[in-house]
Amino acid sequence: MVSDFDWVDATRDRAVPVRLYWPAHGRLGGAAVPLVVFSHGIGGSRVGYSYLGKHFASHGIASLHLAARGQ
Repeated sequence: MVSDFDWVDATRDRAVPVRLYWPAHGRLGGAAVPLVVFSHGIGGSRVGYSYLGKHFASHGIASLHLAARGQ
């Protein structure tokens, strides 16, 4: 499962785009799953490195990809 959403950075008055790759079995019965937080660096987007998010999710690991917007 893939979910896109935006966090709000109120201090800088901007959105932080985020994509969550969630393993299919993690949704059953509220099971806890490990989480990888992934930042690709400046110049990409939350959809970059999607192959990594899909790979982690296929192995039972949630993967949170956030888009870096600089300082």
